[in-house]
Amino acid sequence: QLFSQIRDEHGKSDKDERYGIKWPSFIRKNIKQIQYLQQHNPQGLEMKIIVGLRHPVRWFESFYNYRAKKLDPPPSVSLIGQDDWKGVDTDTARFEMGIMQLGKIQLRQEDEKWIKDHRKMDIVPSAPYKVLLYLQEQLDDENKERKSLFLKDLSSFMEVKQPFTVDNEVPEFNRNKHKKYDICQAEHDEVRRVLVENGKKTAEWIRTFLVEADDFFLPNKDHFLNITDTFGSDPCDEEGVSGFS
Repeated sequence: QLFSQIRDEHGKSDKDERYGIKWPSFIRKNIKQIQYLQQHNPQGLEMKIIVGLRHPVRWFESFYNYRAKKLDPPPSVSLIGQDDWKGVDTDTARFEMGIMQLGKIQLRQEDEKWIKDHRKMDIVPSAPYKVLLYLQEQLDDENKERKSLFLKDLSSFMEVKQPFTVDNEVPEFNRNKHKKYDICQAEHDEVRRVLVENGKKTAEWIRTFLVEADDFFLPNKDHFLNITDTFGSDPCDEEGVSGFS
């Protein structure tokens, strides 16, 4: 219904306007909807997909705290693997597996097996849409020159009339400023260890398969890759509180 509304509004408005749907579970749970989008795409309306990532440890911490606002959370160690608690577990932080569902990357045999064994995920036939991946760390970057390069690439991808600049404020309403559960505490050592081990695999996969992939865009690519390379390191080490080595 929402897409139909956007389609109808587009037919009545300035063709240069951009419409977007924020859909956090799109790839993980609703990937087949992409076929609906293909079937009902009005002529002349180009659609693109923007996927946000962040360090797996910080992703897990943020999502765990978000769910804990209204629910009593299970021990984090119980969420190692595919023990899904409202979408929170370490397997979901294997971001490359979600990207594979878009059907744009040739799957290795081990990838196909992992997907079937772990999630029974759907993989759609290669969609014609271009995909941009960005990192939360790029949005939060305090280096204005570097962030300007990121925003320039993002603006170009979205083909907006007025490019984004470092003066544009990033909305703060969906951020966990006050964390109830600090993932750097010792009780979360094991889940961090798994997230970091998997994060290293994710970073390697991104470098191997996405850097030169058709229809994939990495804004300010060098900095993007420098950040994803840290996925294999425990961010709590930087704070001097990590309990595992």
